[in-house]
Amino acid sequence: MGEGEEGEEMRRRVREVGEMAKKAMEVGGSSYVNMTVLIEDVKGYVKENVVIEDVKGYVKENHVVVGNGL
Repeated sequence: MGEGEEGEEMRRRVREVGEMAKKAMEVGGSSYVNMTVLIEDVKGYVKENVVIEDVKGYVKENHVVVGNGL
């Protein structure tokens, strides 16, 4: 980085951004919350699709007629 006032300003800004990043990753921080929401969405998607596949498998294995049977 540069020297003098410009370099000091850049170092100050880097420290500031670093602190903001640390806070975002702490429990309750924006990154933590966003990652938690993503994980919960994926878990729900996987659970939902596993259940659907289980039902499809059961229907197929047990020759269950779904709907009007046409």
